[in-house]
Amino acid sequence: MTPELSVVVPCHNEAALIGDTVRSVLALAEGAAISLEIIVVDDGSTDGTRAVVESMPVRLVAQRHRGVSGARNNGIAHARAPVIAMLDADDRWTSAVFDVLVPAIMSEGATGIVQGRIRDDWPGVGLGAPYCGCNLGSALFRREVVDEIGPFDESLTRFEDLEWLVRAYDKRLPKDRVPDPVLHYRRRAGGLTASAPRLDPRLVRVMRDIARRRQTTDIPRPSGFPSASEYLGVVPPESERRP
Repeated sequence: MTPELSVVVPCHNEAALIGDTVRSVLALAEGAAISLEIIVVDDGSTDGTRAVVESMPVRLVAQRHRGVSGARNNGIAHARAPVIAMLDADDRWTSAVFDVLVPAIMSEGATGIVQGRIRDDWPGVGLGAPYCGCNLGSALFRREVVDEIGPFDESLTRFEDLEWLVRAYDKRLPKDRVPDPVLHYRRRAGGLTASAPRLDPRLVRVMRDIARRRQTTDIPRPSGFPSASEYLGVVPPESERRP
């Protein structure tokens, strides 16, 4: 049976967490009226990640180490469903993904992107207020939208998610939002999206490339279409995200 939802999970040396993440998705999906496949892309792990994944009811795609962008691209290439989700190996969904996001993107007249809110998980501290941001795990995407945005830039080692979503905005691809928190984002040293200096040169490069691209491909913003900050979300300062 062809699945209705493909969940792509890039994974590199996450033996300690990947099992909990996959089991959490499976548990949340148990009562949902949707068929899904979970595709874990082992990005050249050197710990016990592969053994953990092989013991679970998921599709394992193994590759040499290419980075998170290459892992996402490979997982998307293997995805069979018309709706695609992207979840980092150390993050967790809430029940609102299946209770709210899935029905929203499956509804008649829905846009090709539906996104909820993020709640930071600070180890030992707890959860702060939910917010809108660029974490891909907080959204679902129709396959045709993913194809229109194009592959992730494999030359980027960070901020590849921001660059990808800016492409969606620059193409003026509409997005629906729901107010529900749908993702617990685990903030930790060594994670796929570990915190970096405010003036990280990789971010400078991404923003420079975006500005250069817009000089030749800028599409007028239709009346009522959100601004870039409204579309992408503005992450609040750390002090406002902690409880």
